[in-house]
Amino acid sequence: MVEGGATLEESVRQRARAKLAEADQLLRAIDEGWAPPPFDPLLVAQVLGIRCAPVSEPWLEDAMIFVQEGRPTILYRPERPRARTYFNLFHEIAHTLFPDYLSNPRPGLPEQSPVPASPAAPAL
Repeated sequence: MVEGGATLEESVRQRARAKLAEADQLLRAIDEGWAPPPFDPLLVAQVLGIRCAPVSEPWLEDAMIFVQEGRPTILYRPERPRARTYFNLFHEIAHTLFPDYLSNPRPGLPEQSPVPASPAAPAL
């Protein structure tokens, strides 16, 4: 259980919806023609202050998030199919929704097991 008696999964889903609403509001202020869904994860990440960098390195299977200079950064493979790329980006964005994300970030390029974020990716 976390804040307000919600389960961790419920809490993360609520935070995902709140972050999307925040991104939607900011993007509508910038562009009156903004009309999601579907959401573009690169725009959502940008509005949320998350850097995204395309890479074609063979060691990166799909995507990963880590903290660089105090800011979340996502590395992703842009040559993957669009739907897969979108899911991967939202999966990585979802890591930032966990209550302990900043207290337990992945510094640099870690060799650490990923934190499960899949329940939040579909909500995003």
